[in-house]
Amino acid sequence: MTSTETEDAVRRRTAINDYLKRLLQHKELDSRVRAVRENLRGAKEFGKTEDDLKSLQSVGQIIGEVMRGSSETSFL
Repeated sequence: MTSTETEDAVRRRTAINDYLKRLLQHKELDSRVRAVRENLRGAKEFGKTEDDLKSLQSVGQIIGEVMRGSSETSFL
């Protein structure tokens, strides 16, 4: 092997090692992004559930007002 071939081999190994490090970093960041997305998805579902409960409470209040206005002799 000549000196230039040895230098090329060293540069290749260095490039491959750098690539593998970057690939590992990418995988770690990708897993973090997935975890954050999953948490965000859960928060959105919680918000929807909260809105549904508010709507149900409003409907219950309306029904209560209608029932209060009716007497035992009148029917809906």
